[in-house]
Amino acid sequence: MAGVDQHLDELLSAYLDGELGADELAQVAGHLETCLECVAEFRELQAIKRGVRTLPQLQLPDRLLDEVHVGEQLSAYIDGETDTAEQVVVLSHLGRCERCRDELHDIDAARTAVRSLPVLDPPIPLMPRLRHEPPAHPVRRAVTWAASVAAAAALVVGITVNRPVAEPIDLTSFGERHVARQSVSDGFQVVPAAFPTGDAP
Repeated sequence: MAGVDQHLDELLSAYLDGELGADELAQVAGHLETCLECVAEFRELQAIKRGVRTLPQLQLPDRLLDEVHVGEQLSAYIDGETDTAEQVVVLSHLGRCERCRDELHDIDAARTAVRSLPVLDPPIPLMPRLRHEPPAHPVRRAVTWAASVAAAAALVVGITVNRPVAEPIDLTSFGERHVARQSVSDGFQVVPAAFPTGDAP
C-alpha cells in the first residue's frame, strides 16, 4: 500500500507540473473525484509550489563571488562555446577578478602561439605507414613530438657550436684551380672555368 501511495504522490506532483501523459492524467483526475484525502494532499502541494515560486531570488555578495572563479569556462568562452547566460556570468566575473583576467590572457596567448606554429608534412617514405597505422595515444604522441623537437634543437645547437670556422676563399685562385665541362658537338672537353673577356671558345 505504501508503494501505491508513493506512486500517487509522484503522479500528483507531476500533475501540478503538467508532466503527465493522457493516460496518467485521466487516472489522476478519476482518482481525485473519489478520494478526499488525495484532494487535500493535492491542494497542499499546490500551496507549497505557489509559496516556492513567490520566494525572492537571492544573490551572493560580491566578496563571495570573487572566490568562485570561472577558470573552467574560460576555454569555452574563448572558443565561443558558451551560451548567452554563461557569457554574462563570465564577463561579469572578469570585470572584477584580476586572477581570471590573467588566466584568460595566458590561455589566449598560448592558443595564438600554437596556431602560429608551421604545419610540418611527414617525410614521403613515412606516408604509407602512417595511413595504415592506428593513431597513437595523444599523450604518447605529445611526448614523442616534444622529444623530437628537443633533439632537433640540440642537434642544431651542437652543429652551430662545433662547426669549424671556414677560411676565406680567394676567388681568383678558386677559378684557376677548378674547371668546368662544356658540351660540344663531338662530346665533352675540359675547359677552364673562368675566361678572360672575349676568350671563351
